[in-house]
Amino acid sequence: MSAAASIRKRNSPLVSYDDDTLAMLNSVEFPSSSSSSTSTTPRRRNPQKSRNSVDSNATATESTIDSHVHTPTPVHRAKKKIFAAKIARLNEFLDMEESELCLRTADLRSFARSEGGLITDQIRAKIWPALANATAAGDMDGLEVESITESSCSDSDFETARSTMSSSEDCDTEDTGPTIDELKRHPEWNQVEMDVHRTLARFPPGTSEDERVSLQTDLIPLIVRVLSENCKFRYYQGFHDICLTLILVLGTESAFRVARILSHRTVFKRYLTKSLEESAMADLQYMFVLLFKHNKKLELYLREAELGTLFALSWPLTWFSHVLDDYQQVVMCFDVFLASDPLMPIYVAAAMLQEREVEIFNTEQDMPALHHLLSNVPADINMTTVLAVALDLFQQYPPSQLRHTYQREYDAECEASRYRHAPLPPANTMTRYSINKWITVGAVSAAAFYLIWSSQYLEAMR
Repeated sequence: MSAAASIRKRNSPLVSYDDDTLAMLNSVEFPSSSSSSTSTTPRRRNPQKSRNSVDSNATATESTIDSHVHTPTPVHRAKKKIFAAKIARLNEFLDMEESELCLRTADLRSFARSEGGLITDQIRAKIWPALANATAAGDMDGLEVESITESSCSDSDFETARSTMSSSEDCDTEDTGPTIDELKRHPEWNQVEMDVHRTLARFPPGTSEDERVSLQTDLIPLIVRVLSENCKFRYYQGFHDICLTLILVLGTESAFRVARILSHRTVFKRYLTKSLEESAMADLQYMFVLLFKHNKKLELYLREAELGTLFALSWPLTWFSHVLDDYQQVVMCFDVFLASDPLMPIYVAAAMLQEREVEIFNTEQDMPALHHLLSNVPADINMTTVLAVALDLFQQYPPSQLRHTYQREYDAECEASRYRHAPLPPANTMTRYSINKWITVGAVSAAAFYLIWSSQYLEAMR
């Protein structure tokens, strides 16, 4: 058993449901499998073993649910009913061929975005690659979709976007790739190696030293192999967090294929080819537009402090994997992001601020103080709630309107007000290899950083 597989087997998350959802869904019958799918024989050498592995994880989680109650209540019975129905449906997906999963993209995305996500890493190992394969390529500058080549796995809005990758670039093709010696000659091998060896805190509890060393040994060439595919790719600190989560859940080869897709078809292409100021920090401006529409009081409080977006820079760059201590919270985020629009991490960022509204208002309205508060995410933050709020924000304020109508409204508000966030720094002001230095070193350094480039910006405007 590989190190990644051994870790996956130990992870059995607790799935929680809010009372309103349970009351509403207690009488809901889950639909049967789509009649459009065809029955095929699985290729796995031992399908029953995989099924048993999931069943054991499900039993453990259900036992955890039972342990919290002495006498079954309607809410408890509803919780067990929803959980059992979800596990049964997910088990069906495990027995499907990849081609059949492709036809069930809408169902897969619905389960990934549902409360508790995909529940176990065994299920994720099957479904994440299918979700990644169904990801459509878009215009990396504006995050708008293109219409070039029909995608066989599309079903709505961003999901009907077209792929710009030719058949020769298909991420599912077999590719032996460069040798380890060739990879070591890549100009960013040393930087990747240093960052990977600093990832001790990112491994799930119970990971042995041998497992950790094995995974780190596999992770370095995986990352450099992705970088080597495009001469314009430039590594940034945090991309190793993305790849580490993938390798923990999927194993080395499947993780590479998914990482390759993400780097070619999603916002990660922008992060790997453009400056962080032009990509991630620019995207984070939408976080305040969402707050402006949803919670004007909170947005104004942050804008009056000229907070900026530096505190949240690692959130989209790492899909929150760098700031969340709980492994299950991290993989639930990945469930949602792999199943959603490329801007979903920005919606989660806005939801994160909404979740911490009381803390924010109890903090001095001062940029260094707020930066210090928000750059440290509490270990006990309720990510189930945060993700639910983010998905609700997405429904209320869809990306097409966020980028245009709502952005114009926000710009007009800022123009009419004497309060506005600090402007984005010039491209390439920040080094791609030292993101943590600005985020974690503290509020004083953040304030100094903003002071320096804001002064330069004002001087240039004279």
